[in-house]
Amino acid sequence: MLLNLSFADSSTIELGNLLPSSSAAEPPKIELGEGAEPSTEYTLVYVDPDAPHRCDPQVGLLNHWTITGLSTSPAPMTKTLMPYAPPSARKSGHRSVYLLYKHLEGPLLEVQSQGFKGAGVEDRFFFDLKDFVERNKLELVGINFFISANPGIEPK
Repeated sequence: MLLNLSFADSSTIELGNLLPSSSAAEPPKIELGEGAEPSTEYTLVYVDPDAPHRCDPQVGLLNHWTITGLSTSPAPMTKTLMPYAPPSARKSGHRSVYLLYKHLEGPLLEVQSQGFKGAGVEDRFFFDLKDFVERNKLELVGINFFISANPGIEPK
């Protein structure tokens, strides 16, 4: 399924394109593309596998955003599990990966049982995506990503 994501400055995410982190200062607009099932709920997880540096990713997956309840309805009832945190403007070369999951068995577990400790930076480290997907019976159906390219900052 196509996962269309665009930012307020009209930048779009197109499978590995380069974007300045400033484009992603606010959450993207999400459009579920062809193949989205009308009566199905979806969850979007945005992670950075390169924190703190792409050549030395010491903190595992960094969870930048998790939102659930996405659907093709005109006004989906979304629920934020992890608030949006934009990519760092001080880094270049990081992959910002957006993963779209289909709910196989109803809504997600309650937020308290997800293992989210809080919304601070350190609370986002070492996100256990595999466990999250298994416990909630999710199936990966879409992916998109961009690579941060901040002027004057060399990728590490």
